[in-house]
Order: sequence, then structure tokens, then C-alpha cells
Amino acid sequence: MLNAPILSVQYLFDPVRLTLWLAMVVTTLGYGFTQDVSDDLKGHPETISGAPSEVVLYRETAIVTRVIPLPAGKGPREVVIDSLPEALVTSSVFAEGNLLLAIRAVRVSQSPVADSARAEVRQLADELSQVQNEIQATEARLTVAQSSLRSLEEMIHFSSQASREDLGHGVLDAQALTELINFSEERRGDLGKQIHELTGTMQKLSDDRRLIERRLAEVSNGSPQTRYQARLFLDLLDDQATSLRLSYAVTGCSWKPQYTVSGSVDTKKFRVRYGALVQQLSGESWNGVNLTLSTASPSVSAAGPTLTPLSITAVDSNRIAQQSPVDDLFDSPNDAMQMQMEMGPSANSSLGASKSGVSGKIQSLRRKQLQVENQDFGSDTKQTPQSRDIALNTLAGEIQQLEFQANTKGGLGLATDAADEVASQTYQLSQKVSLDTRRDQQFVEIVDANLGGDFYHVATPLLSSFAYREADLLNDLKIGLLGGDGAVYLDDKFVGNTVLPTTASGQRLTVGFGADGQVRTRRELLEKKDSVQGGNRRLEFNYRLVVSNFKDSDVTLRVLDRMPITNQSQQINVMLSPPKLPLSEDKLYQRVLRPLGILRWDVSIPSSRFGSDAFDIEYNYSIEFDRNRTLSVPDGSDQASQGMRDLSVPSMGGGFGADSP
Repeated sequence: MLNAPILSVQYLFDPVRLTLWLAMVVTTLGYGFTQDVSDDLKGHPETISGAPSEVVLYRETAIVTRVIPLPAGKGPREVVIDSLPEALVTSSVFAEGNLLLAIRAVRVSQSPVADSARAEVRQLADELSQVQNEIQATEARLTVAQSSLRSLEEMIHFSSQASREDLGHGVLDAQALTELINFSEERRGDLGKQIHELTGTMQKLSDDRRLIERRLAEVSNGSPQTRYQARLFLDLLDDQATSLRLSYAVTGCSWKPQYTVSGSVDTKKFRVRYGALVQQLSGESWNGVNLTLSTASPSVSAAGPTLTPLSITAVDSNRIAQQSPVDDLFDSPNDAMQMQMEMGPSANSSLGASKSGVSGKIQSLRRKQLQVENQDFGSDTKQTPQSRDIALNTLAGEIQQLEFQANTKGGLGLATDAADEVASQTYQLSQKVSLDTRRDQQFVEIVDANLGGDFYHVATPLLSSFAYREADLLNDLKIGLLGGDGAVYLDDKFVGNTVLPTTASGQRLTVGFGADGQVRTRRELLEKKDSVQGGNRRLEFNYRLVVSNFKDSDVTLRVLDRMPITNQSQQINVMLSPPKLPLSEDKLYQRVLRPLGILRWDVSIPSSRFGSDAFDIEYNYSIEFDRNRTLSVPDGSDQASQGMRDLSVPSMGGGFGADSP
């Protein structure tokens, strides 16, 4: 069976390539594609290797292109391209000619290589033993570092309690406290960096162990290695030297985003280094190639999906299906991980919300639709464009079923996450890259840029006595940034690890830079009143938020607190009295967070404001309800999870910053 040239997705968007491909098909059909295709060829076939020159790296595969030089010589010719990698996808091989060259046929053959001597088994066993010893040693060091960090946190907590007592008695030793805070912060940073490095080492060693174990199993079972070669039947239309392009897909390759963010307290520029951790196990090295990173699918259906009619009936609510009819299409344990990589950290709450919350279920179904749409419908799979359309329409029916059932509040905000627009990105690296085929991950840089932004502090007295540093950055690059892990540095000191959200071009990105021990806060209930008016009971609460600034400079601070909200507006009335210090006028806050009961004040705290001179914010609210009823707070973990989903708003730009310009 002779292989016809394969049309890749990129041809659909390149008129020149599409024309050449059609010419190749017409030429191929004209020759008949028989087993006697080489009868007209004279002499022995030429063996040419060629080297990879272009690579498009997807999340789980790669498309490799070699440029094969051909010497002058008009007429039919047979060329053998040898040394194709072990991870080759044989059905993906295709050759691209030009106006001087016609491709008559492409065949891929393989020949087994004798199994390696038993010395290879012994070598792999020794490597496995060495890796296991390194894992044990690293695990012991990691345990010690984590224990030291816990002890440090206990010391900080004890010191915090003692300082609060001293502060209340007006005998606080600010200098001693500042020295202790600086020491603890520096020690915490050192331990955090050590834990980060050891955790990365553990992950690498674990990956190495799995790869060695897999290779050892293959060798021990006598599985032979495979060598591939491509045999090309050509027709040179002119007597001059030319070249052809041979492209093929390989497995064992992947990449994921990786960030490093650094800044300084006295600057408004933040360095963002955005790169990719590449896993390259294709079996061939890529030396000096033009590398393109992509999150798209390398092979999808060219035709758009067909929308089918939706018929509805009225049935007993107990008969509503509890499980998706197409759940069996997504039984891979890697589905959630892959989707999280593509959609960024915002996928965490949505993927985990399939069992609670209408909005979370709908977001999960939409992500399943994205998976279905990006599946490969090639000849090696059981999926077809028709089965894809059936799955997409089935999932759409479930989405509309949930919309029918949702109450007014639950049915709001069900639009597809704006991060979907950023999830499909292509990054063409400007510099050539060399990536060996090896077990450990390799880093390639996508962009190294300075983003403008402003430092500020965020204090949430209800959750922590520390104020945290944050920076509101503007992604003024021409590319979107995918969600991924990152390491954060402040004044060249490691602060901690973070997960950066998917951020579109022109969108704002909020990055945390750790706690600032010199800005402290607490929350006090000053007064509570309980009264009865007619048939209603009225509760009044008066709170004070206290902020202490031990720094010798002013601090821009966002203070956050909350008041209760209810979906039983007919039975419960919650009213906030206008606070003396007005709430933030930020438009995004007023539109998104204020209706959720989140209170925010934007203030500037002068230097050395602590003790009796601390900065105070007071506010009060009332709750009125039927005197025969009792207020109740739903399950804490469920409510907190739902609240996190409510706060996962794409327009927030990864945090609670201002609107993008």
C-alpha cells in the first residue's frame, strides 16, 4: 500500500503550499501509485539523511521538518532518508516538493535492530539504584528544610502574639521587632528557596526513575529497537539542484510554561522571564532548529461542527441524568492535567466544580467540548468527524439542560471563560534552539521583558495579621501569556512560588511578592446590638480595622473585609451604613466584588503609624430577619469553594486590580 502525501493543517492557511500539495496529489494520481512505481528508476537509490531544521512543538507531540538537498539531474529518482527517530508516527510522514520537483510516492519502512547486550540491562540497573539513592537523600534534606520552616512559622506566630500584647500595653520595642521580622523574613526566603530547589530536584529524580524503569522493562523483555527510513520516489522536472522538505510527527515531546518574576520595592518595572520547560524524548537531537511552541492540536478536523436540533420534554425531576453520557470519552487521568496546562490556574476551580454549582458544571462541560474539538480524528483513531459532532451536541444539550434548571442567580455569568482566547497560542522563537534527546527537562526562553506596574500592599485582617505585597502589572506584549508555575524574587531574594493565571495581551496581571512583616493589621468587633422591632430581630455590628505601619516610608494599602450576603432577600435584609472612610471607587471592584459583600478601602498609610497612632477604619452593618428564625452559615468548605469560583472572573486580570487601560 503506497502512502499519499498528507495535508497538514497549516496548508489550509497557505495558498502557495496548498497549490503545491494539490499539484503533488494530481501528479501522484497520474502515476497510478502501483508497486511498480520504481520500475522506471535507474541505478541504486541515493541515501541522504538531512538534519532537522524546523520543529513545531505541541503539548504532547512535535512536527519535525528536514530540508533534503538534491543534486542536479533531470528525470525520475529514488531517495532514501534514513535515521528517522524511534518515536516516529509512521502515518504522519509526508514530503513537500516544489515547481522543480514532483513527489510520486512516499513509503516508510522499518527494520529491527538486534537487541542490546545484557550489559545494557546492568547499566540501567546501576543507574536506577543511583537515582533511588539520590531520591532518598534529597527527601531527607527536604524533610529537614520543611521542619525548619514550620519551626520558624511557630516562632513568628509566637512573636506576633507577644508583639500584639506589647502593642496593647504601649511598650512595643519597634527596633527589636523590626530586627526579628527582617531576620525571620530572610530566613523564610532562604528556606523557601531551598524547599523550591529540593522539590524541583525530587520531581526531576522521580521522572528519571520512571524513565529508567520503563527503559529497563523494555530491554529486559527483549523488545527490539526500531529503525525507520523513508523511501521517496521523485521526478525532477529540470536539470538543476533543488531540495525537498520531509516532515513527520514524533511522540515523547511536550512543553509547559515556566515563569520567573523579579522586582524591587523602589521601581515600577518588573522583569518577567517567560519560557518553556521542554521534554524531548523523540530519539533524535534538534541542533540549531527554528522552534515554534504551540498549544493547538496538530491534527483536527478541517470541517466545522454541525449543530443539530434540540428537542425538549417535561419529565419528573428525579429522572434527570446524573452523569454525562459522554463521560467515557474522557477517562484518561491526564485529561484534567492537560486542560489545566492549557487553561491556566483558573481551570482549577472549574475542573473541580463538576459536582457542585451550576456555573462550575457548565464550565467543566465547556472544557470537555474543547477536548473533543481538539481530538485527533485520523485513521489511527476510532473517532470520526461525525462522532465528534455527536459528542459536541450531546455536551451542548447538557449545558442547556443546566441553564434550564438554574435559578436566576445561578444562571448568570455562564459565558465561556475569556482565557479560552489565550489558551490557543503559538510562539515562534526568534533565536535558533538546540535540544538534545534526553530525560531531563530543558528550558527555552520565549520572552524576557520588563512590564510596567505599581507596588501596593493588601491587608485582609479577617484572614491574616500580615499585609502582603502585590504588584499590578500590565501585559503590554503582543502575545498572551499562558497560565503556569513561577518563581518570584524581590530585591534579588527568593520570595516563594506562585501560579500565574492566563493573561491576554493588554490585560492586567497581579503578582504576589510575599508578606511584609512591617505592615501589620487586626480586626476588632467594637460593638454588637441585638434588638427586636415588631416581628423582626435586628442585629447591628460595629467593626474596627487597625493597620500599623512600622516602615519609614508611606505604604499604599488595599484593606479588605467582608459583610454577609444572602439569596433570601425576602426573609433577610443586610444593610451597610455609609462608612466614614468611603469604599474604593475602583470601577472593576464596584462591578465585581462589591455585590459579593467584599469591602475594600484604598488608603495611604503614613510612615511610623503604630501603637496609639495606628491607622483605623471603622464600619458597621445591620441584619434584620424574622424573630422566630436563626441565622445560619452553610458548610464552610463548600461555601469557600463556591466563593472562589465566584471570584474567578476573567476580567479581574489574575487579581483584584484596576481595569485595563
